Amino acid sequence: MPHDVDEARGSRSPAPANPVRFNLRRLVGGVRLLLTEASPWGLIRQRRIGALEADLVAEVSSWPAVETAPHRYGGTEFLVDGREIGHVHDWGLTDVPFVRPLGEAVIGSGAAARHHVLPDSGWATTFLETPADRDRVRDLLRLSWCWHVAHFAPDGAALDRDAARREVAALPLDDGVEQAFLSTLDSRSR
Repeated sequence: MPHDVDEARGSRSPAPANPVRFNLRRLVGGVRLLLTEASPWGLIRQRRIGALEADLVAEVSSWPAVETAPHRYGGTEFLVDGREIGHVHDWGLTDVPFVRPLGEAVIGSGAAARHHVLPDSGWATTFLETPADRDRVRDLLRLSWCWHVAHFAPDGAALDRDAARREVAALPLDDGVEQAFLSTLDSRSR
């Protein structure tokens, strides 16, 4: 019988799914996992990302006023005075928060993509897979760090506006990103 009848309501409910039924999607997903993550190539990729992530975490955590904490979805998040300046997941996905105009400039420059879950938030997403990616991610985290420290850090660790400008000018960023940083820096009060 394809449908069960609910005698009280006189309506039909769909038959329960057959648990033994062949599921091609699960099979393909399992094969893909076997060929990528569980294969020697997948393990090498994981080790490479792990080493890049460890280098990145060591460097960013050495910046003034930066604290690290485990991220709720796996990985490490970086905090300045309790505010997140970004996080890197164990598999290399990196998310960096920006105020919306600055995030739009970063995304427009091609340095990162819109956040994979919250595309209209100002957050930017990028991947950490190569040493060049590591440098780009570090620069994006440094940009976020400069903005947060200039606005929110305790006075002992805070950058003044001129120091923040110099710091961002030294980063290899698109001119539009630097201009967006300066305009958001000037438009916000401490």
